[in-house]
Amino acid sequence: MTVTPTGEYIFDAPAPIVLPEPEPVDPDPVPFGTLFSLSGDDAIVLQIDETTGAITLNDWLTPDPGDNWDADEDGIYDFNIVTTAPDGTVVTTAATLTQDTEGTFMVNAPTIDILPEDTGPVDPPVTGTELITNGLLEGGVAFENNDSDGDVDGWATSSGTVDVWGDGFFGVNTPDGGNFIQVDTGADGSIDTVYQDVRTLEDDQMELEFSAAQRFGESESLEVYYRDELIDTVTPTSSEEWDTYTVTGSGGLDRLEFRELASESDGSGPFVDNVSLISASPDAPALALRPNLTEDVLDSPGLPTRPTAEPEPEGVPGLALVATDAGGTLTGTAGDDTLSGGAGTDVLNGLAGNDVFVASAGPDTVDGGAGADVYDINSSVLSVNDINVDLAEGNAGATTLLNVESVFGGSGANLLSGNAQDNLLSGGDGDDTLFGLDGDDVLIGGLGNDTHVGAQGDDILIMNEGANFFVGGLGEDALVINSSTLESSAFAIDLAAGTDQYGNTYNTIENIDGGLGDDNFAGTDDANVLIGRAGDDTLSGRLGGDVLSGGAGDDVHNGGGGEDLLIASAGADTFNGGAGIDTYDIDISDDYEADYGVNLATGVDNLGNSYSGIENVNGGWGDDSLTGDAGINILDGGVGDDVVMGGAGDDSLAGGLVNDVLDGGDDNDVLFGSFGVDTYEGGAGVDTFDIGGSTAGEADYNIDLTVGQDQYGNTYSNIENVTTGSGDDNLFGNAADNQLQGNDGDDTIDGAAGNDFHNGGNGDDVFLANAGSNSYFGGNGVDTLQIVGTTEDAVSYSINLAEGIDDQGNTNFGVENVNAGSGNDRLVGNFDDNALYGGVGDDTLTGGGGDDTLTGGLGDDVFTMGNDAGSIEVTDFTQGADQIDLSNITGVEDFDDLAAFLLSGGGTSTLTFDITEVDQLQLIIQAEEDLEASDFIF
Repeated sequence: MTVTPTGEYIFDAPAPIVLPEPEPVDPDPVPFGTLFSLSGDDAIVLQIDETTGAITLNDWLTPDPGDNWDADEDGIYDFNIVTTAPDGTVVTTAATLTQDTEGTFMVNAPTIDILPEDTGPVDPPVTGTELITNGLLEGGVAFENNDSDGDVDGWATSSGTVDVWGDGFFGVNTPDGGNFIQVDTGADGSIDTVYQDVRTLEDDQMELEFSAAQRFGESESLEVYYRDELIDTVTPTSSEEWDTYTVTGSGGLDRLEFRELASESDGSGPFVDNVSLISASPDAPALALRPNLTEDVLDSPGLPTRPTAEPEPEGVPGLALVATDAGGTLTGTAGDDTLSGGAGTDVLNGLAGNDVFVASAGPDTVDGGAGADVYDINSSVLSVNDINVDLAEGNAGATTLLNVESVFGGSGANLLSGNAQDNLLSGGDGDDTLFGLDGDDVLIGGLGNDTHVGAQGDDILIMNEGANFFVGGLGEDALVINSSTLESSAFAIDLAAGTDQYGNTYNTIENIDGGLGDDNFAGTDDANVLIGRAGDDTLSGRLGGDVLSGGAGDDVHNGGGGEDLLIASAGADTFNGGAGIDTYDIDISDDYEADYGVNLATGVDNLGNSYSGIENVNGGWGDDSLTGDAGINILDGGVGDDVVMGGAGDDSLAGGLVNDVLDGGDDNDVLFGSFGVDTYEGGAGVDTFDIGGSTAGEADYNIDLTVGQDQYGNTYSNIENVTTGSGDDNLFGNAADNQLQGNDGDDTIDGAAGNDFHNGGNGDDVFLANAGSNSYFGGNGVDTLQIVGTTEDAVSYSINLAEGIDDQGNTNFGVENVNAGSGNDRLVGNFDDNALYGGVGDDTLTGGGGDDTLTGGLGDDVFTMGNDAGSIEVTDFTQGADQIDLSNITGVEDFDDLAAFLLSGGGTSTLTFDITEVDQLQLIIQAEEDLEASDFIF
């Protein structure tokens, strides 16, 4: 078989072959998405376009001399192409072979369209919350790269390997045009597996979907497991097909797994892509807030991904080329090549791919080309020599280096210097000096007394045996003991003093990732990340805002000054926050599923941990009980049925998902709402319920503080203030002085008794008047103060919207409209477009300065014109009862003066007054008859 650069497949056949003549030959039907060939020395190349379904014959036959392709010697061989569309439709198309004068046979056939209209693979619509990380397989590994360590973002392998290929490779075109994976990668009998651990809600019914395709010429299967149970064995067709299942969440960490069949371990397994797990639960959005990691979540704070040895780049297999001692030029391929120079002067060109260049006596010229390329001294005849390599200058002694990113030294005393790229410099044995320079570099000294200088960038410096010197330089630099040759040793490292007990020295190192020993790490006055991992560790920050994580074992965490983050873990640990506002975090720890009972007032919990100087706690996924102390605390229960109690102090409490109890205790607390059926107890003080920052706040809420409940089953006690989100909310206060804020949405707010603050926020809001000295803040939108129908209906109000006051002790800002009640009201607009309604009673309504609408209602009403530009429409003028007051209009003294302005007819009278040379006031009066002098006040 030959694969062409354009993705065509040519199948070789044994020769000679004699083709029968009497009848046209029907090959077996060709499944959609595969390639078919007729036998021959070379073959008919037949391609099916994945998008259009068109089949094209686009190559020729070159039979060996003596092959009998045309038994009747008429120069034409007839045959049929039989194809099968996805819907089962079989299409037969005639084709011929013709022979030219030079003996070359050509395929003659039209383009064949086998796709029925509007069929083929289509991405289905997706609704709900996506729980899979990197389901399209685009993150982590580039196209056409082999991945054997689970480095595809969000995914891991439990045995064997997994191959990641790009669109078009092996003739497979993915719907998204990106990567796909091949589960079976080796003919070794092992069960190759790729999996992802996903956090789910209990009993949540979710839709699992993925696409699968067959490798050409194969018919193999893969097994799909969820929560360690086999849900299906899939044998895909050659084309991309979709498989959909319903699975149920456990409420914890569920594993989705694709496995090869042990009986089919031959390196040619099916392909998988477009993996999706959708939850329609309203509680699911919070699941996306946690990373779907398949390894220790503590790898995240401040520490880049770390290597454990001298990794050779992985990708498309290439060639191993060795030069002769006479010298010459070696050129690699687009794959991952190994090029070795000889004793002579060589030119080594890697081209694309992640290439390894084995050093030689040279002098040589090495050009890595594209990809992550390595200059390897350790595997060469120069491994015992002292070698100076400068990637920025592009030389290794007399050898020229171009486009090389990494260097592996040997046992000599090497001087390795990087460039502006992200370099990996490994000194090997010997006393080496490593300079990372620019970029985020990884420096591995190896055995010996080594000097590591990161310089610019966020660098990783790997611990090794010897008395070493570690200099981070600029950037956030990390010393890594974990997975090094000394990971089992106990280290006592003081970054401020720059020393440890083994003779190593440290300068400008910010972060430490410990190993398996009982470590004692102390930071600097800057912000440090100190991770102990296994062992009974002591971690001590200083003045900066530090992240401390002891890991497994009984650990001591001392935050020092600054605002520190202390991360929970299994074991009986001690957490001393020290000065500053410090947070204890269960949610991002390995122990996040445990049920914690943390009491900051007593300084203990139910799991043997102790606490002091901790102000804030973030709960995990268990049913947590969090209790504050006398200070100001922020307590977040996280996922689970949590009980969160603030105690004394002005506390902020959040329950998170599921059904929670929040108790503010003493002082002025804020209780943050979320999904679930929750209980909110404010306790003493002035307490606030706030749902505005939660996705649950997008719903419409009807909260009545007097009754103490809403329509979702939540209950409220001793709550004075409410802040909602973007829904159209109805907020009703109680006898206390309430602050009710609607934020976005068209809200209705009623403070009830007390001196209340009403804030509509964005949207067209309605404020219901009540007794007391109240404040009405309309915000954006067209907002209305409604008196009619309230307990204030009979009160005569004098409201001036321009001045923002009334005669009852209330203030208003940003209110456009007023609906008065049965009193004798005086309503004055502002420069917005106002709608003023007097209701029952003898009312006086004043417009002007905008496009206003005045409605008097029942009673003898007076409509007063301001001397401002705009328009005023009087909608219900009653002659003999109502009057128009024009005393503010300059130049109008009596009815005779109106003759130039008044147009009447059809029940509508219009007057237009010149306020300035360019501005006018237009008065529109809806009346049953023409207006008379008695209808006006001059």
